Amino acid sequence: MSDAARKLEDEFPHKREHVTIDQKGEPILRKTIAKEIPASAIALQERINARLPTRNVLDILANIEHWTHFARHFGPLSGSDPQIRKAAERYLLTIFAMGCNLGPTQAARHLDTDVTAHMLSFVNRRHMSLDKT
Repeated sequence: MSDAARKLEDEFPHKREHVTIDQKGEPILRKTIAKEIPASAIALQERINARLPTRNVLDILANIEHWTHFARHFGPLSGSDPQIRKAAERYLLTIFAMGCNLGPTQAARHLDTDVTAHMLSFVNRRHMSLDKT
């Protein structure tokens, strides 16, 4: 930590446009002015966007489930088989809702499926647990 402090102290005179010290001895960070983006960076971004299609998070989760079958780790806390229809789909929707911090009500409002907030909440409470994994 003392090395980092010494390095900062040595570089401080060269950073005057970014940091100043007021009368109380407290550092004040100034707003930096953005540099112009080089044309080559813009061209690179356009080429990357042209080659990479836009992906939907739910599609990515569905692909991962297809490849790894991770939804098998979810189910009723009793250990029996799930009695809900389309269990894997419901698990993916619940993972999306909770992982994006939407919550069941907000997620159900914005999803195009026939899933309700109650369904998502039920799966989260009764089929997903840290103890089970």
